[in-house]
Amino acid sequence: MTNGSWVALSALIGLMATATARADITTIDADLYSVGTDISNVFEHVTLSHITWASGGYVSTPVYPSSCGTAPNSFCDGLGLAAFAWPTATGYSRNWTSDNMTTVQTCLTNPAFSRCAGVPQHLLELSFDAETDFIQFDSTYGNDRPNVLAFDAAGNVVTVTKQFTTLQNYGASTQYGHQVVKVTSATANIKRLWIAGTGEGYATVNVVHFKRPATCPVEEPSE
Repeated sequence: MTNGSWVALSALIGLMATATARADITTIDADLYSVGTDISNVFEHVTLSHITWASGGYVSTPVYPSSCGTAPNSFCDGLGLAAFAWPTATGYSRNWTSDNMTTVQTCLTNPAFSRCAGVPQHLLELSFDAETDFIQFDSTYGNDRPNVLAFDAAGNVVTVTKQFTTLQNYGASTQYGHQVVKVTSATANIKRLWIAGTGEGYATVNVVHFKRPATCPVEEPSE
């Protein structure tokens, strides 16, 4: 575990200590799986998808882990041994990107809009079994910090609050770095979350924590 990961873990522990009662925190991590493994449905309580656009609307394809390799790689090493990725013609890309979330919302109602398929759109989707009001993920980013778009169970866009905690800047520019991103809503109404960088930027994502309703033990009926 990297120093940045320890900082992120400390932030999560602080959250758990103050979280409302009767809630559980689930953590998912690409490090646990080898390259080439479809990890879209391997984690409990959440499904992962790669969202992109075709002429008729958005399409959903599997998500895979991508190893950081052996050479130093700031944009991956800070997240652990691997990160969530989508397949390319030559391997896997850890770069989640979009034109911007305004374009993404336009494409949902008007998939013929020229920038839907005309601009690279590769978004990471987290689809939760139960609606939540808290998601936190570890991200490195290039040229722009990661952005999100949240939906409720009916597909409506949900208003959320985003909090960015910077763990490290790469070089002199604050446009490149490693952050923990916390996404919250006023009520537990987030059913799906889309994550991507914007414009010329990209976001790399690993180690996602999310809150879900606690499971209560089933009491045996008394005789």
